Amino acid sequence: MKDNIISVDINEVGILADEGGKLVFSPKAESSILRLLELQVLIEDALTFVKRAIKEGGEAIDSGFRGVQGAKISCINRVYGSKYGYDADRLEEALPYLTEKFSYTVDTDKVDAFIKENNAFPLGIHENDREAQLSLSLKKDKVR
Repeated sequence: MKDNIISVDINEVGILADEGGKLVFSPKAESSILRLLELQVLIEDALTFVKRAIKEGGEAIDSGFRGVQGAKISCINRVYGSKYGYDADRLEEALPYLTEKFSYTVDTDKVDAFIKENNAFPLGIHENDREAQLSLSLKKDKVR
């Protein structure tokens, strides 16, 4: 079996500025990043296929299939989300089995207006430390 080698020259992933001051990728950089994004889609599709095949094969052998363990890979078949739900129209009957939860969220528009008017934060409100993260994605009309 021949090994497939994926190679991207990181030095080719550069940015140029156009005349309007807008940052754009060099054609070589865009081509390199595009190839990585296309490979990411292929890898995700392949992993989805493999996971489905493992799950179906495992469940065919054992209806209580919980996963497979390898030397370097752990594959666990688990369920996500709440185990039970309730019907809102039967709230009274379900109430003894429910736990009331609530939380508050900051209304960004109200805080922004307060800061603009008072040049300060409202008491009890602070700005969270957030880090900007760069995301790469294929444009919708360019997928496959």
